[in-house]
Amino acid sequence: MPNASPPIAPCIAPCRIWRMPNLLQDEAMPATITEQQLLIDGHVILEQLPPEVTVVADPTATGVFLRVHPWTARDRLGPAGESAVPATGSRMDWRLGRPVAMARWLACARTSPFWMEPRVGVACGAIPRETQSLLFQRSDGRHVLVIPLLDDPLRFSLHGTAAGLALVGESNDAFTPGSAGIGAFVAIGDDPYVLHERAAAAVARHLPGCRLRRDKPLPDFIDWFGWCTWDAFYQEVDPAGVRAGLDSLRAAGVPPRLLIIDDGWLSSARMPGGGHQLTAFAPNGKFAGTFAPVTRMAKEEFGVRCVLAWHALLGSWGGTSPRHLAGHGMHEVAKCYGAEVLGHSGQANHTWGAAIGLPSAAGAASYYDTWHRLLAGQGIDGVKVDVQGLLESCATGTGGRVGLIATFRAALEASVARHFHGRLLNCMSHGSETWYLSPGSNLTRFSGDFYPENPETHGPHLWTNAALGLWFGEFQHADWDMFHSQHPQAALHAAARAISGGPVYVSDKPGRHDPAVLRRLVLSDGSVARCTAPARLGPASLYADPLAEAVPLTVWNSNPCNAVLGVFHVRRTGTPLRTSVTQDDVPGCQGEHILYHDGRLVRDAALDLHLEPLGHAIVTVAPVRAGLALIGLQHLFNPGAAITACRDDGATADVSLRDGGELLVWCTRRPSSVDGADGPLAHAWHADSGLLSITLPSGAPTACRIRR
Repeated sequence: MPNASPPIAPCIAPCRIWRMPNLLQDEAMPATITEQQLLIDGHVILEQLPPEVTVVADPTATGVFLRVHPWTARDRLGPAGESAVPATGSRMDWRLGRPVAMARWLACARTSPFWMEPRVGVACGAIPRETQSLLFQRSDGRHVLVIPLLDDPLRFSLHGTAAGLALVGESNDAFTPGSAGIGAFVAIGDDPYVLHERAAAAVARHLPGCRLRRDKPLPDFIDWFGWCTWDAFYQEVDPAGVRAGLDSLRAAGVPPRLLIIDDGWLSSARMPGGGHQLTAFAPNGKFAGTFAPVTRMAKEEFGVRCVLAWHALLGSWGGTSPRHLAGHGMHEVAKCYGAEVLGHSGQANHTWGAAIGLPSAAGAASYYDTWHRLLAGQGIDGVKVDVQGLLESCATGTGGRVGLIATFRAALEASVARHFHGRLLNCMSHGSETWYLSPGSNLTRFSGDFYPENPETHGPHLWTNAALGLWFGEFQHADWDMFHSQHPQAALHAAARAISGGPVYVSDKPGRHDPAVLRRLVLSDGSVARCTAPARLGPASLYADPLAEAVPLTVWNSNPCNAVLGVFHVRRTGTPLRTSVTQDDVPGCQGEHILYHDGRLVRDAALDLHLEPLGHAIVTVAPVRAGLALIGLQHLFNPGAAITACRDDGATADVSLRDGGELLVWCTRRPSSVDGADGPLAHAWHADSGLLSITLPSGAPTACRIRR
């Protein structure tokens, strides 16, 4: 390298790419109820509100909180109502009025005690029960967000009726009635993404114990490529199977650095009531009562950095057996879900047994501490905690579900912090409390399971994850679940995981891998090329049903120096989709950009795409700065995720990357030189497309300097 070329300096600042506007600026947002109309900033949002709904000011000036008050039969029925005594109960409902000028809505609603799914529609009466977030667009183009909240002892949810919105509050405890509370937050805005972020900050400030995702650390294992034992062995997992899986992936050239030992290791037994309950904290006989040999083998022989162990929130699927594990206030209760859950999951009180064994609220801390201390001593580094939606069915006689879940979550998160440095993956946990009462955890599964044998589930899986990212991604980072690298839809799922922002892990059976798919996700050091935030629905997909309409699912996310757009045909049958995308499909993209997909590039224009059923396209959206735009490593599903930073003074661009390979850059003219730390780098510039390809050494973080 010529002496005149200085060594590559470390990048100290990222490129100027799209940025969200200042989301928390203090602007006045006056809200009143006048003549049964809710007005926010001069806009009528709801009409025909009953007198038992009043407003509470939002200190962040983003929207307004709605307080619901006790009502009487006379309030509801007029003179025909016999009682003027305020109603109270473990389940209460209130009318919230009719949305004004609502053109189309998106609701995320629970479809079981454990999961949510998105729904879209036009009629208010079709908004499903157990809706936990509602976004609707008005005929004037503005967007309104309505969020049901928690106010101990009540947890609130929404649904629609022919007369308008209804708010339901439940304590799940017949001995703990409720009659009032701050039950919802409402806000309006022009930009739905700014609206979500500002509203989330307002809700987090209001709810005790609520923290935003961006204010919480991520568990470190999120950045390591992983293998989960579930689909490989299901409940037949044993040490030999763990070894076989690790050995097989190493032979395929993609050794995992994260190992998740899923269900199948617990010491449990079927109880007379039909449910499986935990009988001992130590692993079962297949593991000879200890994880120590398996964790030692995984780390010393295969280079695994982190081992997670699966367990249910209350032990096993039916909880913990008080007859086998004494202490911690262990007792057994009959499942008793609330009426809203039973409305869509009628058998929920009998699934996995009608009786649940669990510690008392006072004993929860010692329960988790004892169990996790044992696991940590055997080399376990963290836990995947499943079946969390079971706890709300155990609230009878406890003072209500909100307080009970808050106590158990505090105990769980304190134990995980103490023994596992915060390494917690939440699962089957879509009730409101997990999103808003998890100050010490920051990773949650956003959808139901990946079902390799059910092709009809693959499209909905992607839609659900992206839809939940809009609101719930403000409070928890997203896990899109495992997938199979050797599968008819392997590329679809791999591409989705590449832009999800969450962990990337497979559940391949030993010997059944596609290394070519995995190498497009995994870097040389075993880490994954990951986006910086949870993926979200694109603007064109906010109110569309990609499963029923002839439209693609668009999903966007951000990389350190550019953005990425996923375009998916999520129906498994039917005709191909012809569509086009522009930089406007990524919110916040301002100024000149290029779009790149699979060797094709456009500048400030639409990129045409052709998608077969269950097909996909990953498009890099890169800002142009002084005639140069960074795309990323060509071989990756998400090329831009490999770039960590860029310092550009208009004459030279210093680019830092997590790994090497073929770096793609667009530039208006041939660069005068391209250098690495050890001298000039091989490169080629194509005048017809403007694409510059730079060959970087792989195997470690690297950098280059591009002189214009």
